[in-house]
Order: sequence, then C-alpha cells, then structure tokens
Amino acid sequence: MSRLISIGVTILLVCALSAVAQQITVAGYNARHVELDEGALAWEARRGVVLKILSEAAPDLLLLQEAAEEQREDLLAGLEWLRCAGCDVEFDNHNAIFYRPELLKLLQAGSFWLSDTPDVAYSESWGNEVPRFVTWARFETMDSGRQLVVYNTHLDHAHQGSRVRSLEAIVVHAAENAAELPIILGGDLNAEPDWPELEYLLAPVEGSPHLPLTDPLAELSADEEVGGTYHAFDAEPEFARIDYILLSEEFDPVAARIITRIGDDGTPPSDHFPILVSIELPTSR
Repeated sequence: MSRLISIGVTILLVCALSAVAQQITVAGYNARHVELDEGALAWEARRGVVLKILSEAAPDLLLLQEAAEEQREDLLAGLEWLRCAGCDVEFDNHNAIFYRPELLKLLQAGSFWLSDTPDVAYSESWGNEVPRFVTWARFETMDSGRQLVVYNTHLDHAHQGSRVRSLEAIVVHAAENAAELPIILGGDLNAEPDWPELEYLLAPVEGSPHLPLTDPLAELSADEEVGGTYHAFDAEPEFARIDYILLSEEFDPVAARIITRIGDDGTPPSDHFPILVSIELPTSR
C-alpha cells in the first residue's frame, strides 16, 4: 500500500513539474543602420553602449531591426551566448533573430518579402518606400519540447496602407505555417498603439488562430503611461511607441519595460529605445 502511495505521489510530482511554465526573456531593438550616421553617432561610437545594455538585459531572444552584417557580427561576438536564425538573407538592412541555443532549439528559419510576390527578393508593393521583409523562426524549448514561432519585421515608415497589408500577410503566414503554435511578433512597426495597424493585431479576426495578440507593455502598465520608443537621438522620445513585442494568448507576460539607458556622454546608443519582455510559456502541449 505504501509503495502504491509513493508511486502515486511521484506521478503527481512529475505532472506538476511538467506543467511548470518556462520563462523566456525577449528583447526588441532597432539598432540604427551602420551607414546612416557619422562622428559621435557612428556605429563605432555606439557599439560599446549597445553591447553593455544588451549584455545586462541578457535576453534569450533578441529581435533586431536595421542590423547590417557588420552590426550582426559585432553583436554576436559580444553577446557570446546567442546565435543567429535567418542571417543568411542577402539584405543588409536585416531583421535578425538571435536566440540562446541552450534554451531554444532552432528547427526552421526563413523569410519572405512584404509584397504581392513574397518569394521575390527586394520586391515592393502596397506603396512601400523601400523593400520590407520578415524573418521568422520555429523553435523547440530544450526542456519540454514545446514549439513556438517568432516573427521579426520592420514596417514601412511612410505608408499606412503598406503597414496594414504587411501585417495581414504576416498573420496569413502564421495561420498557414503555425496554426496550432504560440507566436511572438516583434519589430519596429512604425505605428502607434491606437493606430489601425495595431488595432488590427489586438482585436479578434475571424478565421485567424492567433488574433488577437496581446501587448505586454500596455497590459502590465495598467493605468501607468507607457513611454515612447523612438526619439531620433534625443533623450526625450519624439513619438509614442512604435516598437513592439506582441504575444499570442498561450504566453503569460511576467514583466515588460522600455530600456531608456543612454551613454555616459548623454547620447542614446540608437534612435530607438529597446524593449524587454519576460514571458512564461507553459511546458504542457
């Protein structure tokens, strides 16, 4: 009898442990392309501060925008615990996904262009001023085998119609390729929280297995005002938030903040502030 009780207790403990949520820290950052600035704002002058901020944040997933090859190489060398998914795309204004391989096993990675011809490199539609694309990656958690899909993008800065069509394309891709999996959508969306682009993502859409997504910064801030992320190298943000990490309902956000640290000389390390979100993903499938 006592042996049966012992076995029963062991089974209950195993089940309880298997249901424990796994925590993942996700950072999103528009690093400002290397070719856009000179002098005090050049990448060589900003690189050390960027590495210090990201090292202290120690993300398990890092979603970068405007990451040229030189910047990706510098960040991978300085953030030694991370690897890159989808960095083989031949486009210098890259949306890179860095990940911690001890925590996440990369199963598949790819990209597509935000246009009527998503498989055609550098293709443009919908009023884009420059080509825009998405990097995506499917991961499996090392401890539980739970899968998730991550999307990282940088939407057009000038044309709202392009941004809406681009988000619709991402949602369709997720429905076709990750219908039963939790997703993370991050990036510089160039849209403020109350604009139609975000309202589309944060509201239910018939036929979409993922919408509505949740905005952990807004959700966890409650009645507190959420600061801006784009500041044009001014310590005071010029606009409200245009950078996001959005989650499907399977994730439980634990903490979320905008990292507003700047260099010792008062210069921000990019024209955007990074976002840091800690989330829990239940291990049960």
